[in-house]
Amino acid sequence: GTGTWSPTLFKLSKRAGEGSCVPPLTTPPNYHTVPPPGTAPLRYRDLVFGSATVSSDIVYGSAVNNSGQTVTLRLDLYQPTGDTVSERPAIVWVHGGSFSSGSKTSAELVDEATTFARKGYVNVSISYRLEPGGCSASGVTATCIIAINEAMADAQTAVRFLRANAALYGIDVDRIAIGGTSAGAITALHVAFRSSEDTTAAVAAAVSLSG
Repeated sequence: GTGTWSPTLFKLSKRAGEGSCVPPLTTPPNYHTVPPPGTAPLRYRDLVFGSATVSSDIVYGSAVNNSGQTVTLRLDLYQPTGDTVSERPAIVWVHGGSFSSGSKTSAELVDEATTFARKGYVNVSISYRLEPGGCSASGVTATCIIAINEAMADAQTAVRFLRANAALYGIDVDRIAIGGTSAGAITALHVAFRSSEDTTAAVAAAVSLSG
């Protein structure tokens, strides 16, 4: 309207629970935990196999790096020992290392691949092209962008390799996932985002671990 308005300062007394809008709880809440469905041990959820069988240094492709050198791309395959299921979900694991270092035998990925193999998944931990300098927190360089794109392309090649060899390794082509740590996590997300653009390298899920 046409009247005047001026702000007024109000000061409210805080309750005993300083900074809280509700009084402190005097008794613990009555939470009820609900176990996941299915009788244990349940495949793909629980450790149903005693061990994983590892096949190392399987060649899944080759690619030319930024220096013009041809790099042989290898992966380590982890499968549940003694499994007879012919179509199993698969996970591609990608190591970290700032796109300049690291290895497919990185301890955390060996642990992940072994654990998920014992749950019934097929797992591969991959090598990929690495570039000197890679990426750092100090700033993005041209080499960094090249290294990221190379890692993504190599991980896509690994997905295509699993899809092409699904019968050999007992893989369900519609249930391939990808995950990684640090630079590998960034790579996993890039592959996932490109899934709609390139169905040959499409994944059904992606996990970024400390990426």
